[in-house]
Amino acid sequence: MSTTPGSRPSTTTIIGWLVAAVVTAALGAVLGLLYLARTWRSPDAPPALQGMATPGPSQPEERTLTYSVTLRRGQKTTQVVDDAVVLPGDRVRLEFISAQSGHLYIFNEGPQATAGVRNVNVLFPSVTTNNGSAELHGGQTVAIPDQGDGFVADQEKGVEKLWIVWSRDAQPGLDAMGRRWATQKYGGEIKAAEDVRVVDTFLRDHLSPTPDVALDDTATTLKARAAVFVKLVALKHQ
Repeated sequence: MSTTPGSRPSTTTIIGWLVAAVVTAALGAVLGLLYLARTWRSPDAPPALQGMATPGPSQPEERTLTYSVTLRRGQKTTQVVDDAVVLPGDRVRLEFISAQSGHLYIFNEGPQATAGVRNVNVLFPSVTTNNGSAELHGGQTVAIPDQGDGFVADQEKGVEKLWIVWSRDAQPGLDAMGRRWATQKYGGEIKAAEDVRVVDTFLRDHLSPTPDVALDDTATTLKARAAVFVKLVALKHQ
């Protein structure tokens, strides 16, 4: 509908203009949102938009564990900060501490299998140490064994494996190993093949990530961003 010069627009014309203005504004808003959505994820997005991008999943907390190995040979005592060489009659004592609370599990496997049967032992937790609990509080030191000068190295030759497990949370399957075998009756030796397989499976499943290792003159510190990490220490029997 047309109007003559100098005449006032009709009501219908005004409504048409208003509708056109609203449609134009809405279309502009939609196009602007589409542009923002595209550039938000684009590597070429302006720095201001890149800084506003939604962060990815947070990294796990870094967990640490410090341990020391004390070797006593005759009247001489030394701190071992790497894989140790032990002789028959040597005494070995372990100490662990962390600034964080967590659960500690220690297993060892003798250097030789007897008649094809592996000699796997629970060293910690034990009914005779830390009230039978694997839990350590931040700043708490635990010694293994908790009394005496340490474990006595026997006559066997080869490499003894010492597995250190540091976990943020309790591991019920490993706790059960301690209750079942780390007793006065069994002395920590796991005598059931199915329980050895449980330990093997757990260790294999948690070999990654490998913890970072920092050495000083008296101790070794392990660090990893993981709820659970495992460290293998070799004791070479000569």
